[in-house]
Amino acid sequence: MRNQIDAKSLISLMPYLNVLTEEYPNPIRASALAQKTSKSKAAVTKVKERLLQVCDVREMALGAGFRLLPTFDAFWNLFLVFSANGETRRFLGSRYAGLLLKGEQVHKALASHIRRYSDYLTNEETSFMMDKVLEIVSSVSPNSLREFAKSIIKGSADDMGYTFSRFIPNMLRDFKLTIKNEHELRLAISIRDKLFYLARDLAWSYIENLSILRTVNARDREDYLRVYKHTIDYYLTRLFEALNTSLFDAAKASSIQPKPKMAIIGSSLLPEI
Repeated sequence: MRNQIDAKSLISLMPYLNVLTEEYPNPIRASALAQKTSKSKAAVTKVKERLLQVCDVREMALGAGFRLLPTFDAFWNLFLVFSANGETRRFLGSRYAGLLLKGEQVHKALASHIRRYSDYLTNEETSFMMDKVLEIVSSVSPNSLREFAKSIIKGSADDMGYTFSRFIPNMLRDFKLTIKNEHELRLAISIRDKLFYLARDLAWSYIENLSILRTVNARDREDYLRVYKHTIDYYLTRLFEALNTSLFDAAKASSIQPKPKMAIIGSSLLPEI
């Protein structure tokens, strides 16, 4: 079983990671990696175990060499490592990121990590969403991303919530989103609504299994559930409605006037908006 990836141990391996992200999906032998990084083969051997945290051990065992893993964990940790080194845009522009972020590939990855994801979103919607996420990330200050990544890497899992609450609002304040035409606006509204219902579905499923509900009778259980679900609906609605300002401002910047009904969560599921 592969150990959990230690992103901190990868920070000093940027010369190797730069090559591996550009060579992907082709494996590269240690001798070739040494040559491309102007390092000795002994130096590559010395860092082999650290590199294998994000590389396919089966390829190495077969003698093919180093090849980055096409997994969410590997991608996320590499994103953090490159960001901590001020190289976010270089990573997002690499062959590795480009191939993994293709619609079908990333759609499958999200579907395997998030229950019922593929029940709600299509390949086209996933691809569009990822394009916009990359657009937003690319517009964030490299210094902000560097500090964010360093905090994630240095902190513990328990610190994750604090780190996100500390950095994300400031980064989102500067992000830029574009909506080029009516089709993109409708697609964005559809994704907003589907993500809302997916999040609500997952949250409702979670509360239905809360241990506290097993300590009350059936009638009280229904009352508890009704209150919990209403609370979830309320806060999720407020959260997703907050996206409207960015979406509508981006549309208006392209001379597209959103219809008033588009502001309503779930409006894309209506016969006509």
